[in-house]
Amino acid sequence: MPRIALSLLALFAVAACSDAGSGYLEAPLLTIADCNGTGHPRRFEPFHLALRELAVHDAAGAAVVRLSPSARNVEASDQIVISIRDARALAAAVKGDGSLTLALHADGTGEADLGLALLHQCKSARASLGATRTVTVEAYGARPGSIVAGVMAFDLIDRRDGSVVGSGMTGEFRLRVADPPFALHDF
Repeated sequence: MPRIALSLLALFAVAACSDAGSGYLEAPLLTIADCNGTGHPRRFEPFHLALRELAVHDAAGAAVVRLSPSARNVEASDQIVISIRDARALAAAVKGDGSLTLALHADGTGEADLGLALLHQCKSARASLGATRTVTVEAYGARPGSIVAGVMAFDLIDRRDGSVVGSGMTGEFRLRVADPPFALHDF
């Protein structure tokens, strides 16, 4: 009987701690040039990235939001990084209107910049991958425990040559800002 009670207690403890939220990014096809140092591209067909961790670095009115499957350091994680030029305006708009859609341009000139790095799955890839279209933010806060939520719809571009490497990428996320923020020193 005590073993069952301890097992149930452990199960409830895990369930209580797993309140960080979740998200995903997916596409029918993603092709990464020289993913594993072989000189050949790697095709992810379909591509799916689970998102379980989120950190926000908010400074001087701008913000960097990092979404990742794990809390590993930047150098070892697959991740989406969204740089927001005016985080104060974003927070005000989300609080007032409930959401704000930000334009993404692969050359970095949009209202936000979204990059994808597959540093765990493609350790040798050197491509700089940027998004073009939109990310809509539905909840935003920079403090630990705050909810950040949104939806993404974009094409992924290799910034080196302008080629489309992932078309029709979509995703959504609703995650709590990590407490303490994970790998914040890596931003």
